[in-house]
Amino acid sequence: MAKEQNSPCVLPDKFLAGGIIAKLPQSWREFSTTPNTQATRVADLNGSLDVEEKARTKTLIGEELSLCMV
Repeated sequence: MAKEQNSPCVLPDKFLAGGIIAKLPQSWREFSTTPNTQATRVADLNGSLDVEEKARTKTLIGEELSLCMV
């Protein structure tokens, strides 16, 4: 038997970013198909996801406040 080598498999950032986007929940499908969010680097994707999550949180809080006032 051949001896196994412990050489790391380096995956391109575009591949990793695509895998992360593919694993987003169904409610994030609009985010994943928007042309300006086609990040090619994981660091860029991380920033975009952070901004999107904060925007969604603000929207949800606004909706909850408007429901409380009705």
